[in-house]
Amino acid sequence: MWAYVTAVVATQVYSYIQSNEAAAKRNSYLEAAAQNAEAAGKENRKIYENNARLAAADAATEKALGEKRGAAELSKGKIELGTDKVILGQAGVDLLNAPDGSSAMDLFQQVAQDYQSKSEYEEWKGDYASYLKLEEAKSYNQKGMLAEWEGNNQAFGLRSSKQSGQSLTSLALGIGTTVAGGYYMAGKGGGMFGTDVFTKQSVSSSGQLGPVTKF
Repeated sequence: MWAYVTAVVATQVYSYIQSNEAAAKRNSYLEAAAQNAEAAGKENRKIYENNARLAAADAATEKALGEKRGAAELSKGKIELGTDKVILGQAGVDLLNAPDGSSAMDLFQQVAQDYQSKSEYEEWKGDYASYLKLEEAKSYNQKGMLAEWEGNNQAFGLRSSKQSGQSLTSLALGIGTTVAGGYYMAGKGGGMFGTDVFTKQSVSSSGQLGPVTKF
């Protein structure tokens, strides 16, 4: 019967070692996957942040272009007004008093207002395009933070799975045994084999068994 008990203990030791090796491989895989998830999250955030910087630069460009187009409209208006004044003056037109009671100055004022409106519209278009680019940059930054968070969250889940697997392995191996380097308990007994006789056997960390003793 003691030979049978020893065989049971040896089987437990072998199963323990095999389970530990399998758990170690699984944990190594999970840790590598967790590190990859973290790295991917950080890399994706860098990509999004770079896109955000490009969008912010585009926003500044759009605003500058709008201001340039606006200034160009004002310049065109001044040139047109100057040309009209010369033409009308050379034609002998009274710039202040027209036959219908109006004056050429009223016309000049209207032309100036038209070009002012065109200038403001071009600046508005630049401002709006700049606003859209800034919103795009903001969106990229938010996506970057989310990407890193998702990577970290995935890594946390993988590591939690690793810890859960270790706990389950320890629980399963703990039935009738203790850790390597301590004692393995087996029995003819405790209801498992129908008697009250138990044995314990020492085992080294390398899995080598010591003598069986009854208690």
